[in-house]
Amino acid sequence: MYTAVEVTNFRGFEHLRVEPLARVNLILGDNGVGKTSLLEALFLLAARANPELALRLNAWRDFSVAAGAEAADVFLPLFRDFDADGPIVLEGQQEDGRAQLLIELAAADRMDIPLPGSDGNGGARPLTSLPGHLALRMRYEAPGRQGEVRTGRFEERVSGPAVELSFRIEPAYVSDGPLSVFVSPNLPSGGQQGGKRFTQVRQEGKTADMIAFMQSVDSRIRDLELLSVAGETVLHADIGLRRMVPLGFVGDGALRAASLYLSASTARGGLLLVDEVGTGIHYTALREGFWQGVHRVAEEFSVQVFATTHSWECLVAAQEAFEARRPEDFMVHRLERVDGEIRCKSFDAEALGGAMELGFEVR
Repeated sequence: MYTAVEVTNFRGFEHLRVEPLARVNLILGDNGVGKTSLLEALFLLAARANPELALRLNAWRDFSVAAGAEAADVFLPLFRDFDADGPIVLEGQQEDGRAQLLIELAAADRMDIPLPGSDGNGGARPLTSLPGHLALRMRYEAPGRQGEVRTGRFEERVSGPAVELSFRIEPAYVSDGPLSVFVSPNLPSGGQQGGKRFTQVRQEGKTADMIAFMQSVDSRIRDLELLSVAGETVLHADIGLRRMVPLGFVGDGALRAASLYLSASTARGGLLLVDEVGTGIHYTALREGFWQGVHRVAEEFSVQVFATTHSWECLVAAQEAFEARRPEDFMVHRLERVDGEIRCKSFDAEALGGAMELGFEVR
């Protein structure tokens, strides 16, 4: 687990330090203050030098890469004020020392890739034919690990009249865990990925644990099963009707709970990053068992949770749950803009309870 994190020159952060951190961390703040950006920084740091994740972050923000895009346009949104003169530095303090990820733009070396043949078959153009001539370079260092350096750069592949843009990472990235998993209210939780995750949960004999967690959101759920619908495998739930129901028809809360549990099972030993954690969950469920369930799942899979919210009900429910259960496992971090810079104020469960009793606005 991280005990502190520092973010420099990333998105809207000039320099931000967040500490102390707990097993479960709730991130608050006004719109546009950087809550999601903090999750993105943690997502990159925990992955250990994977340039492809920069493209994934862009896609989550509805910014897709098309053929002809300039590398600078793709990478610069990562840097504060779109200024890549200085590197992005992401640091996490762990019990065994410090982990650091350094991200910078660099000139892309020429790649010896042949032009398309005269027969019109597919091929690739040299990278230097692309506008921008830039690559994204990441260097990761941590205790017991020598510096890992990877570079991501674009190449154009042509097949007849079509031009496709691909992203090449050198050397190839192979994850060795622990992982970070990002859960967004805008990202689907079903499909093949959800099916694979549920299959692993079932094989490990944890289906009952998953059902118990989901019942904290929807008490009707009795059982879960992967069933085929029109050739596609879909997670179904037994809610007491004449037949099992695809989870998407049970409700947003059930989908959200399933996504959280399955994501935690994938992120075991790493980070579970949840944007707008209370989305789709009724305030009564938040107060009657959801946060206790989140804590159990975090312990079960040894994950550290970072979640954002705008919801007062979500905040109150979390504070009450951890104050009664294990307050040392919970911290609230409020991001706020001070003199044009983003700063963080952190509260443990006791301090948060006192602030709320006095009527302070801590969201």
